[in-house]
Amino acid sequence: MKKLLSVMSAGVLLAACLTGCGAPENTVHSADDLKGKSIGTQLGTTGYIFAQDVENA
Repeated sequence: MKKLLSVMSAGVLLAACLTGCGAPENTVHSADDLKGKSIGTQLGTTGYIFAQDVENA
């Protein structure tokens, strides 16, 4: 009985963990998709220079 309960508990925990897995859909496919979004960059890098060209970012 204890073994069955342990196996069932492990199965429920595994199912609960796997249902939360999934990659969010990427909504950025080009530089035009960045308009109005927050962009994180490090100061003084080329990413910072390019991020300044994006409108409302």
